[in-house]
Amino acid sequence: MHGLMMDQPLLISDLIRHAERHHGATQIVSKTIEGGPRGSVHRYTYADAARRARRLANALATLASQLEPGNKHYRWLAGASWDRLLMRQLQPQWYGTQFKGDARGMYLYPVATDAVTDDERLRMVGHTLAESRGHVATAAAETGMPVRDPAPTIEDLRREAEQAEDR
Repeated sequence: MHGLMMDQPLLISDLIRHAERHHGATQIVSKTIEGGPRGSVHRYTYADAARRARRLANALATLASQLEPGNKHYRWLAGASWDRLLMRQLQPQWYGTQFKGDARGMYLYPVATDAVTDDERLRMVGHTLAESRGHVATAAAETGMPVRDPAPTIEDLRREAEQAEDR
């Protein structure tokens, strides 16, 4: 019988993303043993926890890539997690690993073309910026989405985010 099993894995990252999106302002409160016999209370939100988890993921991926510089997977994880951190801060990515999709189609999230060279992109994530742009068309075709052309600029995305906050 269909519907009794999940059709995707249950991942902690998905739980954190859900908590950030739907309960971002909700506080997580813990009591520590520091601060004397009564302890001290530490408070932060699910949005804070999600930001900290992304930073930790990038730090671990970067450390792994430094400990094993020959491991392509670790280098890709470090580059992709860095791009994701920049994307979440509405900054252009460096390596061209992050795609987005909306009702108008799939696109390569804006790239800071002068942040790193194509040689550095190739070494870090295994492809050039031109190849990343080609990957968008492939990913769009695989998901049945059109390619958004022209792709939005970082200014367009910032304006859209601002308008969404105003609603």
